[in-house]
Amino acid sequence: MNRALLAMTMLLVPVFGQNPTIKRPTVDEQLQLNHTYEFQNVDAGRGMEITQFVQSLVSQAVGLEYFRTMKTVVIRPYNAGDLDKVVALLKKYDVPPPIKPEVEFTAYLVMASTPAQTERFFQPGPRGTPFAAPLVPAELQSAITQMKQTLADRKYWLRDTIVTRVRDTTSIDGLLEGFGAMAYSLSYGDIKVSAQDQSIHIDPFRFSVKPCTSGTCAASGITTDTVIREGQKLVFGKISTPGGGDMFVVLTARIQEAK
Repeated sequence: MNRALLAMTMLLVPVFGQNPTIKRPTVDEQLQLNHTYEFQNVDAGRGMEITQFVQSLVSQAVGLEYFRTMKTVVIRPYNAGDLDKVVALLKKYDVPPPIKPEVEFTAYLVMASTPAQTERFFQPGPRGTPFAAPLVPAELQSAITQMKQTLADRKYWLRDTIVTRVRDTTSIDGLLEGFGAMAYSLSYGDIKVSAQDQSIHIDPFRFSVKPCTSGTCAASGITTDTVIREGQKLVFGKISTPGGGDMFVVLTARIQEAK
């Protein structure tokens, strides 16, 4: 009985060890069958993903070799009839990615200062011109209420407003003038908009200030991955600033129509 089973097993090995429907061509035949496909509408990374996906669909029936720097696939079919099918699959997925919607971010830089610190900020300048800070917009009152839970005895006022339209990673460097002048850096990392709930994922959101307007000095700030929705006000902080007082960043977002 054992010898009979062993004989049957030896007979089955070739059947499962190779695909009998695939006839391996000769070298000359293979050179005639080989074909190249160059991706036209995707980047090199996406081309690699498509090649791997198509290879998984055709299994061992066709060999695919991807050359990333050339964005080109070498197709090595074993049967001439498979070539058109593979090219059709590659073309199917070689399409431009959907246009990412543009997002308008508004970053409100809100200061929280003690009465003594606030007096220094509002004292007359060198030419007798008072430094006048804009009042906090009414739409930020809910955010101010949230800040007061941490610092109830502070005066809150608007230091600056930074409006940025973003589709991809964006960085901005600027200067906050007046008393306690400082340089700042604001950046939005990879932006992803969810079509389901219109939420916006920022990976990451960064904001920092430097206690100097030129040269090199240590910066303090925030770095975080975050999700924000239209109509929502996210409060980040607090950040210590030169000249006294703490700064909060209130962030809002509005999705623009894709063009």
